Parts: sequence; structure tokens; C-alpha cells
Amino acid sequence: MLDALKAGASGWWTAAPNLRTAVPGPVRSGAGAGNLDKAQLLYDDLKPLLEFIVAGGLPTTVKAGLDLLGFPIGDRGRRCCRSTSRAGFI
Repeated sequence: MLDALKAGASGWWTAAPNLRTAVPGPVRSGAGAGNLDKAQLLYDDLKPLLEFIVAGGLPTTVKAGLDLLGFPIGDRGRRCCRSTSRAGFI
């Protein structure tokens, strides 16, 4: 993700701000402003959380993290419609 920002991407999509609100924004803005050393340090601190979210499944890990932070969100809602994509995405 940081490599994409270094190459000029304007942002990325992640659930990390739900769990670590103060870190993803400064990574993006630091990289965009050319402060790559600071962005790298912040990203290195955030990377284990990103890897954990991906490995555990986004809905499950974010729900568990919010529960631990004192924000119980209840059960997941049902999908409003089925995907018709054949690319393997749900």
C-alpha cells in the first residue's frame, strides 16, 4: 500500500481507521507530501494490523476489534442482493 502511495496513488481503502483512527490518514498525507520517512515509520507500525485484518477476514476482525474497543456493533446484516460476478468476488 505504501508503495502505491509513493508511486502517486491518492489513497487506499481499508478498515484500519475503524480500529486505529490516528494512523492511516497521516500515512497517506505524509506520502503525498513527500515525507516518505515518516510515512514509512507510520506504515510499519500499522502493517501488522493490516495483515491481521486480511488474514482473519475483514468483517470478523473489525467487529471483534470494535467490540474490544467498547463499540459492540451486533450481528452482521444480510446482503441486499447476490453478486452476479464470475470473478470470484462476493
